[in-house]
Amino acid sequence: MSFLLKFQRLFVLFVCSILIWGCAVNKPRSYFLEGEGDAGAGSASASASTVSLNQAVDWARLAEDVVLIWTDGSAGQGVPQFCPENPGALPELIQTLHRKQIPAGRITVYVHCPTVLGDFDWESRSGKGKAERVAEAIHREIDRFVSKGISPRRIVVAGQSSGGWASLIVARDWGKRLGGTIAFAPADHGLYKPLVMDTEGLTGWTLLKSLNFNDLLSSDQMPALIYAFPGDPFSSPNELSLLSHIPGARVDFVSRKDFLALDCRNYATNAHDQVRSRCFAELFGPHILNYIAWRIRPTS
Repeated sequence: MSFLLKFQRLFVLFVCSILIWGCAVNKPRSYFLEGEGDAGAGSASASASTVSLNQAVDWARLAEDVVLIWTDGSAGQGVPQFCPENPGALPELIQTLHRKQIPAGRITVYVHCPTVLGDFDWESRSGKGKAERVAEAIHREIDRFVSKGISPRRIVVAGQSSGGWASLIVARDWGKRLGGTIAFAPADHGLYKPLVMDTEGLTGWTLLKSLNFNDLLSSDQMPALIYAFPGDPFSSPNELSLLSHIPGARVDFVSRKDFLALDCRNYATNAHDQVRSRCFAELFGPHILNYIAWRIRPTS
C-alpha cells in the first residue's frame, strides 16, 4: 500500500473520529427526572423516566416546583463531568429527594451534565479551572430556567467534588437570590496537598487550590450547606472548615462512625464518594430536605 493511500485512510479515520466525538459532545446530556421517586432509596431508578431539554418540557408545571440542579464530579480538569445516563446511577440522596414534597412545592431533579473543560495555565496564570467553567455552565442553566418562568428562589444548586465547588461559586455569585446551595466534598484541585494561602511562587495544583480558596474566602456572602468527610483524599475537612467564616456558609462533618453508631453499614469505602451511599441518604436525607424547605419558605 502506497504512503499516500495509507495517509488518506488515516485522515478519513481521523475525520470520522472527530465527527463522532463532536456528535457525542453536542448531544443533549442534561435531563429532568420524571415520574415518582419518593418511595425510598433507589426508587428513581425503577420508576423515574427522563426528559431532556430538546423534548417537550412542561415549564408551567416546573414553575410551581422546586428545581434541584445536580452537577456531578469528574476525573480531572480535561474530562467532562460524569453524567449518569441511567437515573439509578445518581447518588441515592438525589434519587430520594426527587418528588419529595415540602411546603413550597414538590422537588424536581435536573441532572446537569456540562461538557466544559478547565483551561487554567499554571505558568501564565491565565484561563480558568474546571469548577469555574462548570459554574459558568450552571449560571447559563439558571438563566434559561428563569427565562422560562422559574423563580431563582425556587432553584437549589447541588453537586459533588468539582460539581460541589462549582455550586459554591454559584452560591457566591447569586447569594440570597437563589433558593439554596448544597456542596458535598467540594474540590477542584487534585489529590490533597496542604493549603498555602500566599500564591507567590506556587505552581500546579497547589496554585489552583490556593486561588480557589482565596476566591471564595473573599466573598461577602455564600449561602450554602457544605458536607466534609474525614479521610477524603481530595477535600480536607479542616481546610473546608475555613469556608464557614463566609457569611451564610455552614460546614457539617460526616464520618463512618456516624453510620456505624446507627448500625448503617451500606456506606462508601471512599470518603469522597460518601454522598453516593445509601447510608448517607438514609441518615442525612431528612436533614437536607429540612434545609431545602427552610431555604425556600413560602412567603405570606
